[in-house]
Amino acid sequence: MLIQRFSKKIASRLFSRVTAAGVIAAAVVFSSGLYSAEGDIIYGSSNSGSAGNAIYSIDIDTNTASLLVGGLAVTPNSLGTDSLRNRLYYGDSNGQTIWSYDFQSNTANQVFDLNNSTLFSGLVSPTFGDGGSFYNGSYYAIIQRNIGSESGGGNSVYRFDLTTDGNSVSNIAELVINTDSGISIGDLGDFTIDSNGIAFGNSWDPPGNDTQISGYWSFDVNDTANSFQLLEDTSSLGNNAPTYQLATAADGVTKVGVDFFTPLRLDTLTTQVQVTAGQQITGFDGTSFNDLANSIIVVAVPEPSTTLFSLLLVVGVAARRRKSTRSVR
Repeated sequence: MLIQRFSKKIASRLFSRVTAAGVIAAAVVFSSGLYSAEGDIIYGSSNSGSAGNAIYSIDIDTNTASLLVGGLAVTPNSLGTDSLRNRLYYGDSNGQTIWSYDFQSNTANQVFDLNNSTLFSGLVSPTFGDGGSFYNGSYYAIIQRNIGSESGGGNSVYRFDLTTDGNSVSNIAELVINTDSGISIGDLGDFTIDSNGIAFGNSWDPPGNDTQISGYWSFDVNDTANSFQLLEDTSSLGNNAPTYQLATAADGVTKVGVDFFTPLRLDTLTTQVQVTAGQQITGFDGTSFNDLANSIIVVAVPEPSTTLFSLLLVVGVAARRRKSTRSVR
């Protein structure tokens, strides 16, 4: 799934050769998070497979799913990928807790409980039953809530700012995005935030509800007004309106997703809402994914041959300098 470009042993030998020649090596980190994906990897969660509550990697190039961890304490939903910390944040689909899964240590830890914030005190049994994403150090999630006669989805996204170590929440803000005059969307469904901070998502609302619509939408999380833009109204499709679980690929822009009606077919979508049908996902014994999460946006790492050549060149230059210095003596 994810590999380190060079072994620590080789890196250590090269580093010792360079420093022995009297040169301080450039800052090349081999063991603290510089990874390269074997293909373009997104992530998915499910509780429908033999692994129970589980997280999977999905290779976009081969449409192959691989189990990362199973038997989790909660049903993971509202996924968000933190490229900086190499973690996947998620909420409990049936509860009020936020968790993080560490790709390197293969461990999951609880980060926050909604019951510890007064912001959610007016909600009845809020859960992480809808979409999530991650952007610029913060975890974003749609909270399913019950307020009086309202049940199910809501029209707000919550931003959870994390502490420096990512192990707890430092601040919470509610982003009210349903602001277009005359527009009231239904269950927010899922969304993904790209590398530019643009959230792209879709919603579904049961036919017969004249006050809400189904459709694709977007908003800019960097815009303090969180201006909501309806991209396409799919209400006329009724029960056949698409309901995608969405993710952004490693280029930070391309959107992929699985629809409710084709839960194991990975499609490509554009923000102009053009859908290109993809291939079936293999390697997964479940029936559907609860949510998808973005690829890790990888720090650019030189190819092995390029890096090796550069290090050897430094060694050679250093050796020649030492030889010249000795001859002058």
